[in-house]
Amino acid sequence: MEAIAELWQRMPEDLRQYLEEQTSLDDIPICEQEPADVASEVILVGAGQIKVYFPEFSHGKMVVFLHFPGGICKSGINRDQSWCSNLAKQSGSIHIAVDYPSAPTTGFRQILAECMSAVEKVRQLCICQWKETWNTDPTRIVLSGSSAGATLAIIIAAIAARNDEPVYGLIALVPLIDTDPNLAGDPWGDNENTVGLRPTRLLSDLNAAFNDDPRFRDHWHGNPYKMPDDVVSMLPRTIILSAKLDILYRSQSKFKERLRTRGVKVSGIEVDGLHQVKDMDQVTAAGRKARQYILRVSREFIKQAARSTDEGSGIVPSLQHIEALRPWDVRRLATL
Repeated sequence: MEAIAELWQRMPEDLRQYLEEQTSLDDIPICEQEPADVASEVILVGAGQIKVYFPEFSHGKMVVFLHFPGGICKSGINRDQSWCSNLAKQSGSIHIAVDYPSAPTTGFRQILAECMSAVEKVRQLCICQWKETWNTDPTRIVLSGSSAGATLAIIIAAIAARNDEPVYGLIALVPLIDTDPNLAGDPWGDNENTVGLRPTRLLSDLNAAFNDDPRFRDHWHGNPYKMPDDVVSMLPRTIILSAKLDILYRSQSKFKERLRTRGVKVSGIEVDGLHQVKDMDQVTAAGRKARQYILRVSREFIKQAARSTDEGSGIVPSLQHIEALRPWDVRRLATL
């Protein structure tokens, strides 16, 4: 009880008031902005699908943001609809949510492969269907993810870099860095008794995701915490959003410092919120701050693209080249 009282004292008043209205602190309702009224399209990709949110108009060099929602055991085409649709409207860029197959029906290795297929599909769209209307280019794709979705985004960004196909940037929202946190000493720190995402639920979800292939977490393809230094140093510009009351906060801080030490251009923000902070912008100042920060970062990527004169930053803009490389999606995932 003393630890819970200490946590309560660290909470901002608006968050504390919102939690006092809830009947359960294990599954806290999100309270986010209504989805924006923008054009959208659902596209099937393998065993999953993507939902594309288009801006109202095209301007200059389009940057495409490909987002992997959190919740490794959840699915649904409208996950993070508010997040992606509002960013598309406010930033003037294409934002895409990936509805990947969920655990425990699908294991993490196959989920990763399906998400990489989504990246390849978006690259093809940038070369063909979207090129004339939106001025897209496969070199201007930013990977984004929340929680376990950020885990996928980090791993895919590293694999892409090692295959000379670097993505334009990486946005990790309250990322899950270590998919086997029991191996770390005191992984939760002062937030072990936090609410919302608790250790028991996280560990249960991870066991469901790796139940069919537990040794996959021994390789960095299944666990960013295991990523070798030479791979870490290949990551693109990285943005990390952390919540100070999140059980994952400690590992995020360590990972950010590791990226900085390895020469990765990394920046971010820490807000006084829970793991669900980005989905609580209607009730907490921290949620609004998180959304405003990521909107600003999105616009920075767009300005960076507008200033750039080099379109050849790793991915050869050729459909034949992409088709030739597609088999690495599954074949090059670690066999343990």
